[in-house]
Amino acid sequence: MRTNEWKIQSLKLVRSLGVVVAMLVAAGWAPALAQPVTLKFATEATPGDHLHYVAAEWLRDSMARASNGQVKVEIFHSGTLGNEPDLVDGLRIGSVDATIVVLGNLSTVVPEFSLFSASYLFSGYDHVRRTLATPKFVQRMDEITASKNVGLRLLGTSVLGPRFVFAARPVRSLADLSGLKMRVIPNPVETQIWTALGAITTPMPSTEIYGAMQARVIDGAEGSIPYIHQQKLYEVGRYIVLTRHQFALSAILVSQRALNRLTPAQRAMLSEAAVAVASRGIDHTEASVDQYIQLVSKQPRVEVITVDTHKFSERVAPLHAEIAARLGVSDILNMVEAAR
Repeated sequence: MRTNEWKIQSLKLVRSLGVVVAMLVAAGWAPALAQPVTLKFATEATPGDHLHYVAAEWLRDSMARASNGQVKVEIFHSGTLGNEPDLVDGLRIGSVDATIVVLGNLSTVVPEFSLFSASYLFSGYDHVRRTLATPKFVQRMDEITASKNVGLRLLGTSVLGPRFVFAARPVRSLADLSGLKMRVIPNPVETQIWTALGAITTPMPSTEIYGAMQARVIDGAEGSIPYIHQQKLYEVGRYIVLTRHQFALSAILVSQRALNRLTPAQRAMLSEAAVAVASRGIDHTEASVDQYIQLVSKQPRVEVITVDTHKFSERVAPLHAEIAARLGVSDILNMVEAAR
């Protein structure tokens, strides 16, 4: 029932945006009269079922239909324009027009969003859906992004899915994390969380994980199961631990430069399309995660480990309020807790 309520709220938002589009077109901003525009959408994801890649495809197709071909979204995949922090910088300097990145990789520009690197913030998909469907939450996230004056706008937020630990040695309990040399996303909250769980943290870009594990510079890392599968990280971290410690949120971003090249009607179309893509993405993720776990479990030497996550969550839950207060987003944490 809660899932249906979330979908109804999303549809209402999409319909409202559709009314805006109709008003703009009636006022004379018809996309057919606009100059054709090409938007460079870059992602680190490779072609396949990874949310960040399919979201780019959905946005491309939606804009082609809505604009009658006047707005073309050109996809640059597989990290050809850089890793996710690079893509955020690309939005700022104009080498990228749009992207989708996990919020943890946006925290260098919007440090408040590192709150979502706090493990066990969400209890499950429905909790995430209720949070993302809260109008005040959506408004606050966009306000924070815009307030940085770095030329970025947040169009929509989706879910890349639960993240899991993968390691070269088995992790069957919280105690097994003690002393584990672990790669983390380069932001202070990730370091704080994993240090509290007992790991020895090493911040580094995701593109360096395979080589670092192969060289035994690190013992393990964490990430979404589609990424683990597509990058074949199970080859160097054969123990896949179902910690589900974080429901990684993914931000669909556009540069202000790109928005300035669009007509008001086209901007409304892009906003509407991004909202629809974000909501569709949550369903896509929920349907695909178990399939990816099965795919990974069938690889040679791989062992999938189920752990009691209560011990993990009990260790880090007391840190949530402290982190939120330090970042100045206690109100956002309250919204997340109210949606639980």
